[in-house]
Amino acid sequence: MKSLEKRLSAALHTQTAVDAARVEQTVQAVRMHYAAKPLRPRIGFGRFIVLQARLSGIRMWLWQGLVMLALLCGLNLVQANANILFTLRLLPFLLGCCGVATVTAAIPLVCRSVRYRMYEMEHACYFSGAQLLLARLLFIGAGMLLTLAATVGVVIGHRWLGVGCAVLYVCIPCLATACGDLALLRRVPLERFPVLGVVLGGGLVLVMRLMLHFSWYPQQFGIGCGALCIGLVLLCAVQVYHLAHTSSPAMG
Repeated sequence: MKSLEKRLSAALHTQTAVDAARVEQTVQAVRMHYAAKPLRPRIGFGRFIVLQARLSGIRMWLWQGLVMLALLCGLNLVQANANILFTLRLLPFLLGCCGVATVTAAIPLVCRSVRYRMYEMEHACYFSGAQLLLARLLFIGAGMLLTLAATVGVVIGHRWLGVGCAVLYVCIPCLATACGDLALLRRVPLERFPVLGVVLGGGLVLVMRLMLHFSWYPQQFGIGCGALCIGLVLLCAVQVYHLAHTSSPAMG
């Protein structure tokens, strides 16, 4: 083995004259070989989204459907085992937890490539890592909207709260969690994102528990709450735009 290493080292350190004619012949041969191969048709991003929906979108929506079922069962269980006054007082906190859980439960879906050790292979694909992440975020967002709509529908159907308060108590925690998670995706490596995302969700739940303890929850959907919702939506849109168009630690 040592003799082989010595011969290789000697061969690498030996300077040989470069034959420009042979180099040019090799370049021309490679060009002719590449030109003779038929070009494979490229798909657009819209077609890519459709394919991703069939391959991975269905699994994501099934997981989010299970999360939605668990949340709705939890709400009904609390309502069935507590008096009405206790339930109404606790309901803003429970709905906020539903909003946070809906976003936090999607973290494993974002990090599937890291979990299955496919991250480097995905980066070698025709579509960039940012486009792959954007496709996942689109599917996750669709599932989250359905989950939150079902949660609000159950609350309104039981006549626990009005439409404005139900939307307020669910959407603001959900949008705040989404903004925080998108900011983490832009600033931290994808390997660290699951732990930090769960810590963020736990921190928001703790804040909502303090708001419940000190009775800081608003009792109606006012102009300020509407402005806050719009601001969070715009902030989420800006974060997604930057994820899709700029490099970030999550994209390698």
